[in-house]
Amino acid sequence: MAKFSSDDLIEMIKDSGNISLSDLKKLSLKDLEKVLDALRFWCVYSDGDKKKIKKNK
Repeated sequence: MAKFSSDDLIEMIKDSGNISLSDLKKLSLKDLEKVLDALRFWCVYSDGDKKKIKKNK
């Protein structure tokens, strides 16, 4: 099973606008938290515009 980083998954969301649960399952807990925080921020402050998703630092 290939491992993803949080940045890889956020880029996938920017490109396609969706991710699968199997992609989330491949993340470490720390990376999963980063992705979910980015999605929360995006949903609340960016009105769902996938171009406004920012990478976590």
